[in-house]
Amino acid sequence: TSGAVEDSTNLTFDGSTLVVTGTANISTDLNVSGEATLASATISDLTDNRVLLAGTAGAVEDSANLTFDGTTLTVTGNLTVDNITIGGDTISSVHNTITIDPSTAGIGGTVVVAGNLEVTGTTTTVNSTVVTINGPVFQIGETTDDNLDRGVKALYSIDGSTAQLAFFGMDNTNQEFVYIPDATDTSSV
Repeated sequence: TSGAVEDSTNLTFDGSTLVVTGTANISTDLNVSGEATLASATISDLTDNRVLLAGTAGAVEDSANLTFDGTTLTVTGNLTVDNITIGGDTISSVHNTITIDPSTAGIGGTVVVAGNLEVTGTTTTVNSTVVTINGPVFQIGETTDDNLDRGVKALYSIDGSTAQLAFFGMDNTNQEFVYIPDATDTSSV
């Protein structure tokens, strides 16, 4: 009584293990130097649906930036996985190449872009056997007066070893459509 330790079947000690049956209220720190096994634990300063993480000095804490409702994991801020970072509306890499592969079994599958696709840069390379464009108009160039020809270059070889270049398009100098089976390209002119 009055906080004194007494003999009780709810509190036993066999020389190495202390067993408490029922509720144990600890008003200050509980230091455990070995492993602790808990069937269940309630930590009163955590918030529902937040993911637990080890904070300063290993303290268990949660963050409003990382939540899981049983179905959806939500990350507020940047998410970095290996070399890829997703932040806001941007996916970036520490390297200068990102590969999107819809089939883990190798080349194959389909990448679908639902909406417009804008590619910025100096070179766009498409390495496929057939390119299909469903639109009735294919726009080449901008409405600037840059004195450059507009058209399609085709690389081919008649004998299998000599590379040749054909051009079909608008010759800016003469303002006419031309086909040149053995053309040269000097800075798009």
